[in-house]
Amino acid sequence: MWDQLKFDFGGTTTTRLGSLVLKFEVYRKDPKHSMTEHLRRMSSMIRELKSAGNVLSDEQQVLAVIRSLPDSWVHMKQILTHNESINNFSDISRHVELEAERQEVTHVATLYAQGERKPQVKRKKNSQTNAGQAEKPAKRRRGKRADLFNSVSSETLVSDASSSSVIDCVTWHARLGNIGQDRMTRLARECHLGSLAKVSLPVCEPCLEGKACRKPFGKAKRADQPLVLIHSDICGPMNVKARHGYSYFLTFIDDYTRFGYVYLIAHRYEVEKNIRALLQK
Repeated sequence: MWDQLKFDFGGTTTTRLGSLVLKFEVYRKDPKHSMTEHLRRMSSMIRELKSAGNVLSDEQQVLAVIRSLPDSWVHMKQILTHNESINNFSDISRHVELEAERQEVTHVATLYAQGERKPQVKRKKNSQTNAGQAEKPAKRRRGKRADLFNSVSSETLVSDASSSSVIDCVTWHARLGNIGQDRMTRLARECHLGSLAKVSLPVCEPCLEGKACRKPFGKAKRADQPLVLIHSDICGPMNVKARHGYSYFLTFIDDYTRFGYVYLIAHRYEVEKNIRALLQK
């Protein structure tokens, strides 16, 4: 009986499924909604389609999110489309939210750099005034504390605006896998990095650590005459022994002349004997 009721009343009709698919395909971001709200709505529509029997693949979800972005994101859409690290809805959501946050910070910094301020709200005048008393202009009281706050705020905003380009460079440098400054300059010239126009990267410690094959040895002090400094090393045991059962070889290199000695030994305890023999020569 339950199976029959589910078949009669619980299934999703073709008309409803078609309307859900159409709504999902034509959905675009509302300017009134934040990027988080936009992604939440898209996630809800994906769940509705899944419950209706239309399961979207990860690639379809990623392309749908990119398609729903505003027209002002045309360059960012190209970057997101060719980004191989984006594989599912969670990845595209993270990238889109970071870009939206970056654009908001850049917009605020630009407004501060241009000296724009919020308009002041004018107070309403009293509609009832005495007939024989003229209205006096309202005096604006500003104390030392308010002046100090405004001066500190303006200096802070100017410094934030001047460092916004550096923050954008560092952010894009990290997003693109720590690429070099020349490649970032080319991408910025082709308008692939949003509003970033000039690339000036600071010193990147992760880049220096990742590209270094070994730690620096430092500047060593060389010998000024023979046999003052001798470098020694031992190698073995070898898989195949030489004649007389030798399975190690010992090297001595004079630091001044770069002259080398090689001794074949069968056991490691013979190292001391060979050092004494070298010193007696």
